[in-house]
Amino acid sequence: MFGNDYRGKKVIVTGAASGMGKATAELLLQLEADVIGLDIQPIENPEMEAKHINLLEEQSIRGVVDELVDGSIYGAFLCAGLPQTFSDVDVVTVNFGGNRLLMELLVPKMTTGSSAMAVITSMTLGWVPHAEMLAPLINTHSMAEAREWAEASAGVIADLGDSYIVAKEAMAAWATMQSTRWIQQGIRVNCLCPGLTSTPMMAHFEEAAGEALALLPQPLGRNTNTEEQAFAMVFLNHPRSSAVVGLSLYNDGGSAAALMTAAAAGLM
Repeated sequence: MFGNDYRGKKVIVTGAASGMGKATAELLLQLEADVIGLDIQPIENPEMEAKHINLLEEQSIRGVVDELVDGSIYGAFLCAGLPQTFSDVDVVTVNFGGNRLLMELLVPKMTTGSSAMAVITSMTLGWVPHAEMLAPLINTHSMAEAREWAEASAGVIADLGDSYIVAKEAMAAWATMQSTRWIQQGIRVNCLCPGLTSTPMMAHFEEAAGEALALLPQPLGRNTNTEEQAFAMVFLNHPRSSAVVGLSLYNDGGSAAALMTAAAAGLM
């Protein structure tokens, strides 16, 4: 399906050491892309250029991006994040503040006229109704400000569920709004919303929110796997997906559809 459209294109994949990031990087290598893998953990794949990055530290993010040549990156696949078993402040700092900064810094590094970014935001059905509560976080201007918001907003985080939900909904909101601006520079931005996926991080999700996850409908009858999510990421950034802008793609085996159907039925 993807043909040779990725051949020779330089791409960034965060979280490339494991899970969805690893699967995405491996698929892109099969498609003959020039892959730069970023992770805080060692990347054990000699086929890609590996760089250490810590999304909790601004200096680390800036250092990695400074090494990239302006106008050299076709695609960015942002797969890295922290589960809610970490501190609320660190989860918000990484999943929103760090990813946002990386995306902003990558803009001058993207190829002129046609490039793409895709970021994993999980099942963020709630960001539109929660936009007013999330606005103070979304409107921060730096990682430090995002961290300060998290430190001062334990009540808001609890009201919305947990820090993972807050950070992912904020990222979905920010990325969706930013997509309408960056497309004017030829940069497409989209979000991938996986449901329950069998990755090393799943154990953390089950520890933090096992009861809630058990109630999530799964019409597909199983968790998705990392290869299925990688395929969706590669689709979102594919050169032929040139009109796909600001999309939140629910690649979740029908979980979101089941929730929305149940909600709609309750209104009838």
